[in-house]
Amino acid sequence: MTDTQQMLAHDKRRKSINRFAIGSIKILSSLTVLILVVIIGYLAVRGLYKQERTQVSVLPLATAQRLGLSQTEIPFDIVANKRAEFRQVDWNMLREMAQGKIISLRRVTYVNENFFLYVDESIADEFARFLDLASDCLASGGIIVGSFRATVDGAAAHNGSIAIVPRNTASSSLPSALKTIAYEEHVLVVHPTVTQLYGNNMVGVLSDVQVDLLLSGEYSSWVQLHGGDIPVALVQEKTDSSVAREVAGIEGSVGVTTQKDVFRAGEQGFVTAVLQVNRIIRSPNLTFRYLVLPTQESGRFGGIGSIIINTFLMVFLTTLIAAPLGIAAAVYLVEYAKKGRLTSIIRSGIDVLASIPSIIFGLFGLLVFVQLLGWSFSLISGTLTVALMILPTIIRTSEEAIRSVEQRLREASIGMGATKMETIWRVVLPSALNGITTGIILAMGRAIGETAALLYTIGSSTAVATGLSSGSRVLALHIMLTINEGQSFDKAFASAFVLIVVVLIINTTARWMMNRASVKNKGKE
Repeated sequence: MTDTQQMLAHDKRRKSINRFAIGSIKILSSLTVLILVVIIGYLAVRGLYKQERTQVSVLPLATAQRLGLSQTEIPFDIVANKRAEFRQVDWNMLREMAQGKIISLRRVTYVNENFFLYVDESIADEFARFLDLASDCLASGGIIVGSFRATVDGAAAHNGSIAIVPRNTASSSLPSALKTIAYEEHVLVVHPTVTQLYGNNMVGVLSDVQVDLLLSGEYSSWVQLHGGDIPVALVQEKTDSSVAREVAGIEGSVGVTTQKDVFRAGEQGFVTAVLQVNRIIRSPNLTFRYLVLPTQESGRFGGIGSIIINTFLMVFLTTLIAAPLGIAAAVYLVEYAKKGRLTSIIRSGIDVLASIPSIIFGLFGLLVFVQLLGWSFSLISGTLTVALMILPTIIRTSEEAIRSVEQRLREASIGMGATKMETIWRVVLPSALNGITTGIILAMGRAIGETAALLYTIGSSTAVATGLSSGSRVLALHIMLTINEGQSFDKAFASAFVLIVVVLIINTTARWMMNRASVKNKGKE
């Protein structure tokens, strides 16, 4: 092989290697971006929207309509305060409300509000008869009966309210705080033998598909639904007889009827059972109310308004402490410290502190600030701990920014009669301001997402901190505690999305300032 051929072969191999390297870099870069997009996208979807799967005894209205079930025409409309977060009510729930058995919405709609039921006096008797109650039961149950205007205004004034108003009430006559909600009544009633335990098997919660197959006769035995070896007997809905009473007399039977029919059959001594069905509810997760309402009962109720305030308060105090110390240390290392072993040790120590896990800072804060100084779990303990943690970042970025200031600027200032301190204060620091600010913003981004260092120092109070000695809770810590305490995964994702947005804004601001400083320096050149 001639020299020319060897050179061509070598050049061909080099080009192949370059193409492979460039292709690999592109693939890995694209994969990294894809992973980040998937993670952020998943958190965004889970944070903005929630899908709740609940087990209920009443068939959802959509299911009843799909099955062609006839809906009882109720002689009134049901409106609810929007903040009560009612989506629908059923006959049993209305009856309990009218009897005064529901006093709070905590176990109904998971809203931390007291419950109020307002009834228009013109339909009060009709409402009581519909629920198989005596007319005087409404008064004894503490229900508020009054005129139409008093009814709707009262429901609008109390967040946890429902109002019973005349049928076909125009929405234009209702206050904006109220909305009309749906009424549901159909249930899957079965003979008691169906829901009994057979060995380790028992009929569980049915899905929409299983309900359709069951009522269409596709199941011949309850074994197919993990029940006992009992034939499935379908009881059809009839207008002249009670489905519940008929089901009570046929072993293995199932039928669709209303809650009122089941109640009346039970009053007459007919024993039945009701199957549970799955209900999937999709709704917004992150709302404006969630952002502004204060946190209640460790995040089970309310929003994250107080948590957001505590977070920004902690970051502000942390920056207020760490920034002056970090900038001063950077000025000393660049302008005053002589090259030597001591300076090298100081810089190595700063690098070591920057790489120490945050949990170590948390333990240090626990031993020193919480126990030794006796400040307990408080805002000041957490703030000082995080300030120590972000101090190395501020020192290193500020040091690089100060070092990048041209020496000729210092010489020109001193040549005009300024002292070294005046030169630093009026020339060096203003020239390095963009770089220093960028470092501080990046440090703030780390502080706002910190969890481990605050776990042992700041406490867990969800109220707004009223002083440095008050315990408090910040966003990242709140997310962790919400999940650990089993409060709500949906609320944890909503809080996580808020935290991501805040950190993204901080990092974007830092990048913009870095680019601005770069363009400014190029302009000077």
